[in-house]
Amino acid sequence: MLNNRITGSEVLLRWHHPEFGNIPPDEFIYIAGKSGFICDLGEWVLEQALKSCRHWIDLGFKTMSVSVNVSSIQFKRGQFDLIVKSLINHYGLEVKNLILEITESLLLDVQQDLEKCVAAIRKLGIRLAIDDFGPVIQT
Repeated sequence: MLNNRITGSEVLLRWHHPEFGNIPPDEFIYIAGKSGFICDLGEWVLEQALKSCRHWIDLGFKTMSVSVNVSSIQFKRGQFDLIVKSLINHYGLEVKNLILEITESLLLDVQQDLEKCVAAIRKLGIRLAIDDFGPVIQT
């Protein structure tokens, strides 16, 4: 909070299975990554986050931003920057309304395609944060 105003939120994805109950993110995110579903899931999460952000801004939270965790697979797939830009434009938001959280392990992956995608995201003006499941460090 800044001056007693809500200025941001972080997306936390949870799965409640009707038969198996609550499935922790470390299990279903791992499965989504191994099955190839992580990109579709990640894009859906990003869209829902930006849609919610638009709603909150429309309610009067003018400085609202959302932080969304991103899988390295989404970066490696390519054109992630175009997906992000398209969704921001679709919901009439500004780049300041979005923070993408990446894990430390993504930074250790020096594949050229990954570097290009991260550079493209930064060129759009979108903030990146390192999420090590502890304090978030923004760049």
